[in-house]
Amino acid sequence: MQTQQLSVERIIVARNAPPLDEATVNALVESMGRVGLINPVTVWRPTGVMPELIAGHHRLEAARRLQWEQIDAYVIEGNDHDQQAAVGAEIRGIDENLIRRTLSDAERASMIARRKELYEIQHPETKKGAIGNGREKVRQIGDSTSARFTKEVAKATGKSERAIQRDATRAKAIPRLPELVGTSLDKGVELDALARLDPEKQEEMINNATAGKIVSARQRLTSPPSHHPQDDTERSIKWRRSFETVWNKAPSAADREWAMEWIDRPIMDGSP
Repeated sequence: MQTQQLSVERIIVARNAPPLDEATVNALVESMGRVGLINPVTVWRPTGVMPELIAGHHRLEAARRLQWEQIDAYVIEGNDHDQQAAVGAEIRGIDENLIRRTLSDAERASMIARRKELYEIQHPETKKGAIGNGREKVRQIGDSTSARFTKEVAKATGKSERAIQRDATRAKAIPRLPELVGTSLDKGVELDALARLDPEKQEEMINNATAGKIVSARQRLTSPPSHHPQDDTERSIKWRRSFETVWNKAPSAADREWAMEWIDRPIMDGSP
């Protein structure tokens, strides 16, 4: 599917679109401001009507905050039938790649993320926060969106459902995943470790990896915190202030004299 450049301000976002995640938008603002847009948004443009967003709400919001005038977009033209046909064609292309291509771990998880976006276009009732009959749809246990999605993809590709679930989990937990393809973090064990780091550490690791540095999220996750001399200085200052507070609160001069005698005991300076 070819991309087009569209006016950011002219793209319509549905009123019932799921709420934005602020952390995700902020991460995309930083990423897109630095390296540009990697994955175009997807819009549907019926004849004579302004384009309506169907995938990429966080990316579109990040573009707005960056004050971009235009954004790359996959444009699906025509009526509902044409929209579903285009989505189906892209899904078949992804499934074919999952079956036949030798993909890296980051590349495969990125494709699963896109596959899930398309699944939600085909099945809008499965989107988080989907509204029906004036109230939020309630799904029974065992009939979750993720379970149905992974089952469908596993059947279409011949992969195990567990493998699809693993890639979907990585895609959900790791920002800027497509950027990691070919980096030192493009290994399953590294992606799993990266997914467990807090957002600040994730961003640091991703920035270093995309800059060409050899980094290991697995090592970062299991290594003890590095020791900095400044930490000792800060702890010393804090301890001295606490001691001064206690000293000033002594009830009497006799108590201060007792404290001095206690401090001067041989055991305190390591003497026998």
